[in-house]
Amino acid sequence: MTTLREHLRSLGLGRLLYWMVHRPLGPLGRLRMRGGVQASRRITRGEKRLAIAAAMLKPGRPGTRSAACRVHVLTGARYWDQALFCLSTLRHHGNIEFQLEIIDDGSLTVEQVASFRQHWPSATVLDRKTADDRVEATLPRTAFPRLRQLRDELVLTRKLVDVHVGKHGFNLVLDSDMLFHSDPKALVSWMTEPTGSMVM
Repeated sequence: MTTLREHLRSLGLGRLLYWMVHRPLGPLGRLRMRGGVQASRRITRGEKRLAIAAAMLKPGRPGTRSAACRVHVLTGARYWDQALFCLSTLRHHGNIEFQLEIIDDGSLTVEQVASFRQHWPSATVLDRKTADDRVEATLPRTAFPRLRQLRDELVLTRKLVDVHVGKHGFNLVLDSDMLFHSDPKALVSWMTEPTGSMVM
């Protein structure tokens, strides 16, 4: 028995609505979310300055404390500069050294990966194909169809699935748009001796 959603999908109505309504109105909605034309221009200029600053950012001193968990960030070409500042401010203000795994959303450039490796030479980059192969080996689509569909349709699901699949122990996932302005004592304490869950 097919659901209404599946029936509509088979007719191609969702795709038709996307091209007739959502696609044309999408840019207007983004402009509105950014506060209008003038605010959007300011944000765009700021984003360009942030990318330039990230490319010029010098590696900081290694932290004197060591994390007992691995730090992960899911990022891509659009947010790599934010992720670099996030990780750098954690290292600086937390005075903590950690192993880094970058989960590439499939859009990171060679230069952007090189920027991360300049700061964390031992960083690993999980490219999209490797992540897909790892997930398929551990959570095959035939056994986990709904979870795999969610991962296909909702990129944020990869923060839950790709980070933890096939691994043991503790992992910390950070969002690219976080910044640390002082020592995050509770977080650093958890990173050095992780127990239970840490949610910020």
